[in-house]
Amino acid sequence: MPDLSIVEGCIRVIRETKPRYWVIEIVKGALKYLTPILGKPSYVCNPYYLWGSFPDISHVRVTSHKERMSSSRAAERAIIPAALSRALAVAIDQTMPLFEIG
Repeated sequence: MPDLSIVEGCIRVIRETKPRYWVIEIVKGALKYLTPILGKPSYVCNPYYLWGSFPDISHVRVTSHKERMSSSRAAERAIIPAALSRALAVAIDQTMPLFEIG
């Protein structure tokens, strides 16, 4: 069983702060451990699995770069692609008012 303390810490922060939007990205291999905790992923674009509360980004298609990297380049494989990050940022930005009164 992998160490899930980071995920548990993220869940604790999310519950305490109640952010409008949040995202957790986990690799496919962790699905069997996280699904009982987080439920079904909110978005799947192999090999990217996202859980969270965020606007719809189902129109986004991302080509994986992870398979082409060796296991010694774990830090590079862990990077969420710019297209996916950008889609999340744009979708969230479009739902946020320029400013809130009151």
